[in-house]
Amino acid sequence: MATSKPHSATAQVGSKVSRVATVVGLAVVVTLAYGILQGRSIRIERISVGCRGLPEAAWGLTVLQISDLHADAGLKMAGTAAGLIEPLFARVMVVTGDFAPRTGSAQAAVSAARLLAAAPKRSMPVYAVAGETDSPEVMAGIAGAGMNVLDNRAVQIVAGLWLVGWNPYLTGHPALRDILQTLPAGAEFVLAAHSPEVMLEDGSSRAKLVLTGHTHGGQIRLPFVRPSMLLTRLGPAYFAGLYKYGETYLYINRGLGTTTVPFRLYSSPEITLFTLWARQ
Repeated sequence: MATSKPHSATAQVGSKVSRVATVVGLAVVVTLAYGILQGRSIRIERISVGCRGLPEAAWGLTVLQISDLHADAGLKMAGTAAGLIEPLFARVMVVTGDFAPRTGSAQAAVSAARLLAAAPKRSMPVYAVAGETDSPEVMAGIAGAGMNVLDNRAVQIVAGLWLVGWNPYLTGHPALRDILQTLPAGAEFVLAAHSPEVMLEDGSSRAKLVLTGHTHGGQIRLPFVRPSMLLTRLGPAYFAGLYKYGETYLYINRGLGTTTVPFRLYSSPEITLFTLWARQ
């Protein structure tokens, strides 16, 4: 009997290791399944923003934002998003870049843009700025698909309020302050850019609201923990949602698509509907 004890102890240890490995394996499988499901489950976020000095014509203005589509060849995410956008109503829709996947066909980005531009039941102008994955050729195709490309220029959306688009990915692009100088004296504006790093540009703090994306909200993160790899100079404090940044509001959209892996964790994709109201 004495000689069998070591073997018995070894068997018990092996059994415990096996059980632990089984539990860990199941946890990994459940996490992967949840992440894949969450990556396909788009949330509609409704955000109310109070702006000082908002022109009267813009009181109650609604703005729809999507970002970071990274269109897949099958257009599954674009199709799902189009179905969710269809019943929504806003004064304008703004797409803040990264239509194209990092690898793959650029044609998917143009086809996805066409789906999204045609989605609203009621007519609404759709404006787009380029992201880092969007070449000038892609943006030209997107313009032909029904979106108004607003790279480094501005357009008036209601009396006294302009929408300014910023694209720093073009060679020889103008400074943001130079674009803002083209606005009429006293004009207020909403700023659309792909990356929240636009807040480091001179003049960005004059915006009533800044719409950005790029971070994917971290894409894969732990609950109640800030993601650490966002690839922006603003740091991990700015990863998703609405922030008061100086005298303006910055919104970082979690986006629709994914990069590297088709997987999200505690950072579900989103479509955002803003309502602007005047604040004293």
